[in-house]
Amino acid sequence: MPSTFFRAIAFLDVTANAQSRLARRRRWARITSFAVRTPGGSTAPDDGMLVRRKETPELEHLHTDAERALVRGLRGVFKDTAKQERYISDGWERMQTVLTLLETLNAQGVRRVLELGANPYVMTTLIRHRFGFHMELANYFGEDRDAVDSVDVAELNGKRVEFPYRHFNIERERFPYADASFDCVLFCEILEHMLISPDHAVAEMARVLRPGGFLVLSTPNATRLTNLYFLALGHSIWEGYSANGPYGRHNREFSFDEVRDLLARHGFETAHGQARNIQRLARRFTYLQWMRPNVWYEHLFFVGKGR
Repeated sequence: MPSTFFRAIAFLDVTANAQSRLARRRRWARITSFAVRTPGGSTAPDDGMLVRRKETPELEHLHTDAERALVRGLRGVFKDTAKQERYISDGWERMQTVLTLLETLNAQGVRRVLELGANPYVMTTLIRHRFGFHMELANYFGEDRDAVDSVDVAELNGKRVEFPYRHFNIERERFPYADASFDCVLFCEILEHMLISPDHAVAEMARVLRPGGFLVLSTPNATRLTNLYFLALGHSIWEGYSANGPYGRHNREFSFDEVRDLLARHGFETAHGQARNIQRLARRFTYLQWMRPNVWYEHLFFVGKGR
C-alpha cells in the first residue's frame, strides 16, 4: 500500500501543471455504482438501491433544472443569494444522490420521515416537492435556545412556507419522539460535525424507527484521495475555527468501514453502501480512484435497514 500511495502522489504531482486539464473535469453519472464491501472484507455488486430515473436525458435535465429553480426561489433562510447559490451548487450532486435513494425507499412504503439537521431546508424543499412524505424536522442551534418546538418561516417563490421543527442536541438528549415513530431517518452531513460520539445518536435513531425502518446517511469520506494528496504536499486538511461554534466545522470524518461498523453496532444491516464523487475532479484523480473505490472516492452514502 505505501508504494502504491507514493506512486499515486507522484503521478498527481507530475500532471498538476496543465491548467487545461483542470478545466476538463469529468462529470460523473448520477447513478454510478461501485462495489459494496461486506463485513467479511470481500466485495459484492451494488444492490440496486440507486436506480436511474426512468426519463430521457432531456426530460431528466428539465426535471433537475426545475428543481434548481425551485430552491433558488427560497428566501429568508440564507444571509444572501451568493451563499445560497454556493450551497446549492456545492451540494447538488449529493442531494440528488440522496433523493434517488429516497425514490427507492418510497417504492418500499416509506412515508414517515425524520430529517435531522434540516436547516437550511434545501433538501426539505426538494423532498416536499418530489414526495408525499409526512416529515418531521429537527435542528440544533446551541444551548441558548430553550424552546423544543419552533417554526422557521420563509418564502418560496413569493409564497409563505413554514418549517416546523424540534430543537434538541442529538449527541446528548433523548429524541423527543416515541418508539417506532418513523419509517426513515435522514442523517445527512451531520456525522462529521459531531463532537463527542455518534453512538448515542444512532442508538436513538434505531429506537424511533419502526422495525425494518431505514437510516439514510451521507458524509465526506475521511480517506478520499484529495485529502491524501494535500497531506502529502504538506497542507492541512482540517477546517479552521467556525463563527458558528464547534458544530460549525468538521470535527471528525469517517471512513467507509467506520460508518458500516457504526451502523452495525446499533443493529443496522447495510442495505446500501457506496463511495462516490459528488464534485467534478481532474482526470488525474479519477483515474487513480478506481484503484481503491471504497477508500479514495470522495463521499459516502449508506442506507441501513433496522431489525
